[in-house]
Amino acid sequence: GHDASSFCSIEVWHPTAGQKSYGKERRYVSRLDVL
Repeated sequence: GHDASSFCSIEVWHPTAGQKSYGKERRYVSRLDVL
């Protein structure tokens, strides 16, 4: 499962502005929910 692992990592570690924003925002919401 190299493709699957890469995809997941790329989605969050993507240098793209759109992708990065989405991952960052989504993570932020998750953290807030936990807090």
